[in-house]
Amino acid sequence: RYNALAHEFSERFGIVGGLDARTLLTMPDVLVWEDDGVDGESLWAVARKAVVAAFENHRAMRGREGEAIGADVRSRLVNLGDRIGEIERRAPEIVKANTERLRKKIESLVGGDSFDEVRFAMELAIYADRLDITEECVRFRSHTALFLAELDRGKTSGRKLSFILQEMNREVNTIGSKVMDADTAAIVVLMKDELEKMREQAENME
Repeated sequence: RYNALAHEFSERFGIVGGLDARTLLTMPDVLVWEDDGVDGESLWAVARKAVVAAFENHRAMRGREGEAIGADVRSRLVNLGDRIGEIERRAPEIVKANTERLRKKIESLVGGDSFDEVRFAMELAIYADRLDITEECVRFRSHTALFLAELDRGKTSGRKLSFILQEMNREVNTIGSKVMDADTAAIVVLMKDELEKMREQAENME
């Protein structure tokens, strides 16, 4: 009726424009609130049961998901420990093989008669020190222990776990750059893949 009257006035008196929806809704009695007879307290009592049950089911589901993620991550940590152990066992043989290759290369360049054993031993000590991965392996195992401790606490965050995984990945990268061996490089690639999968899992942890 308000709208019809507005049009009538507009045509009769040449008034430009009409009533918009916002103006109409502010007019008296356009919107009338009526009691529908529903008891809000009774309605909430029924709804509350459904809401509480939904939250409890959600919490239980997240708990099961967390346990599954935790089990998966622990399994991958065991695998990583085996891999780092394999690298540690291979390291002395790799250094020995590289040493022999270095000796033969130097001998072929300078000749057997002019080969300086003392100088070679000194250079070899420096070379072996550069190839040594003991510190990296120790730090990697330390990070692994810290990661497990955080899991056992039960109140850790995905962000903190991701940071520890980042440190573990850094040690693996250093090992890969130090140990010049194809088989070890393959192990390093596998370890990096495992760490990436663990990082994705950690992001789902709260």
